[in-house]
Amino acid sequence: MLAGNHVAELFLDRTPPVLGPLPGVRAELPHLRWQPGTARRLIWPVVVVLLLTQVTMAFAVVSPTAIELLVQLRRLTWLVVAIGVLSEVLAGDPSDLLGPLGAFVPFVAVATVSALLSVEPVVGLAEIALWLITMFAACLVGKALRGGNLPLVLAAWFMIALLASIAIAVLRPRIGVVVDGRLAHGAWRGIFVNKNWLAWYAGFAVLLAAFGGSVRVVVRVGLCVTALVCLYHAHSAGTVLALAAVVSILAMIAFWRWLGLSTGLQILANCAVLGLVGTIARGEYVVLLAAMGRNVTLTGRTSIWQAYFSRALDTWLFGAGPGSFTGLSLTTADVGLRFQSLGRIFTPHNMAIAIFGETGLIGLVAYGGAIAAILINLIRHPDCRGRMLLLAFTLFFLVSGLDETHEVFGVGSGLFLIVLLRAWQWQELQGPQLQGQELQGPQLQGPQLQVPGPRASGLAPIGGGPAHGSV
Repeated sequence: MLAGNHVAELFLDRTPPVLGPLPGVRAELPHLRWQPGTARRLIWPVVVVLLLTQVTMAFAVVSPTAIELLVQLRRLTWLVVAIGVLSEVLAGDPSDLLGPLGAFVPFVAVATVSALLSVEPVVGLAEIALWLITMFAACLVGKALRGGNLPLVLAAWFMIALLASIAIAVLRPRIGVVVDGRLAHGAWRGIFVNKNWLAWYAGFAVLLAAFGGSVRVVVRVGLCVTALVCLYHAHSAGTVLALAAVVSILAMIAFWRWLGLSTGLQILANCAVLGLVGTIARGEYVVLLAAMGRNVTLTGRTSIWQAYFSRALDTWLFGAGPGSFTGLSLTTADVGLRFQSLGRIFTPHNMAIAIFGETGLIGLVAYGGAIAAILINLIRHPDCRGRMLLLAFTLFFLVSGLDETHEVFGVGSGLFLIVLLRAWQWQELQGPQLQGQELQGPQLQGPQLQVPGPRASGLAPIGGGPAHGSV
């Protein structure tokens, strides 16, 4: 077996070849046989390609044919992910795959009850099923890439998407630029459905460039410049403010760690500072908004928040079911029609209100607990690879959700990226013995089996290397 021939190794029987007793006698060739892990190793590259084109399904589409193609592509994605997850479960180790989602189990349970009690139970259950498939896909890809450079994969994809957005905005402005009466030349949306989606995507790219330590500096600089160009032309002040808030919070966390505070004291200090800042901002928000060039209503958002929150109070305990506050639904259709002058407003433009509206107070607490568990786990493992990147993505996801709904059960890049990174570093988060290590593949425990070579005959091992190479 040639060293590094990973494709062949997937199919070859690992039993050492039987060598003849005398020099010159040919060794018996290994038998070609399907190995149990083959499906799992071959399925993830397909999943990566499909998912990275699907998790931001807010592409700007102007052709009915293109819409139909995207629908079929999404169905293919679901099928491939289902096969991949099934192969992992049949392999007998589903806990390692599903562990990163453990914090969200209470939230999913509450959402299921909400769906069954809603006026559209089929829609609600379908939303949960598709959300679970997307999260399983993130776990599948994260686990498959544990021995590789996931930030580099993400950087390549972000660069492609943002460069495509720049190209279509410049070359085909009819598609890539949206008209905005407040702007002389409109705002870029690129390949996305609106400017806020492009800005949000560019925000994640900026954080990846800043905290993707395993990516080469030249790639990170190029990604940062590209993202800032898109962010500038998207004219999304909310995304810029969210990025500034995330950087400030990360600096504060680094300061507490520098002081040597324990995990509990760090959490208390963060809550105290954020509470103080929130109190000051609430009292001086008019002055602050004027300084940032925003009107008091935040482009009509304060009225939208009030209207959707009032509707959410009607089903305050378990909510109105998944999908009821994040799209056109029987529950909130009349609320959205009140704001026709502002465009198609079928979401509350606030993620917390959307979660409260769809899963009630119990669901909001369960969702908040899941995110808090992720953040606390990261604080407790300061040497875990990709820690700052996952921390930055999670904080950006939360802060940017203050003025945009983005996603709850809908497919989107925010929570997908969080679960993807969490699955990628999952083994390191399970115990102190793995902190700070770069996992390069399966870690063998105990003494390794050494296959004796044919020393008496003078024959060298086939391939000139170890009999069992790592895949």
